[in-house]
Order: sequence, then C-alpha cells, then structure tokens
Amino acid sequence: MNMKIKFFLLLVVLFVSGCLTCVPKIDFSTCENATTDIAKSNCYAAGMDKVECMSTCDGIPDEYWRDRCYLNLAKNQKSVKICENIQNKNILKECVEEVY
Repeated sequence: MNMKIKFFLLLVVLFVSGCLTCVPKIDFSTCENATTDIAKSNCYAAGMDKVECMSTCDGIPDEYWRDRCYLNLAKNQKSVKICENIQNKNILKECVEEVY
C-alpha cells in the first residue's frame, strides 16, 4: 500500500476516534477549588466564552455550569445537537431557541 494512502488512513482513524477533533483551551478544574460560591461562579463565568470542546463541558461537576457551558458551546458552534446534553429544562429551552 502506498505510504500516502497509509498516512491518510491513519489521519482518518485519528479524526474519527476524536484524537484530532478538539483540544481544550480552558480548564475549569481550578473553579472547584474556589472558597465561596460567588468565587466559583465568577471563575466559571469568566471562561464560558472560551469553550470550544465538548470535553471541557463534560468535565464540569456542577450541573448548572455544565449546562451553561453546553449552551455557550452550542451557540458558538451553531449546533442544536449540543443542546441535547443539557439537563436543566429552562437552559435547554434557551439553548434550542437561541441556536435555531
């Protein structure tokens, strides 16, 4: 098999497996170490506009902020499919309305 074809097939496998799809630019793990609820909320709120990857949202333990993360990601990527990850019905409704 030609070397170019092998390389192309490798790239396809990596892309399909998710290895090349998105590299998170922000890590919210430090927000969980905030000493007050206000500091925690401010930490999450400050980074929401920088979210580009589903994995960033998936890693947020707080359901409200995880849902807000999915909302922002759905709006940024114009993808209503991302809204399906939202648990809170009000945020889900907001997501679908804003993305459509």
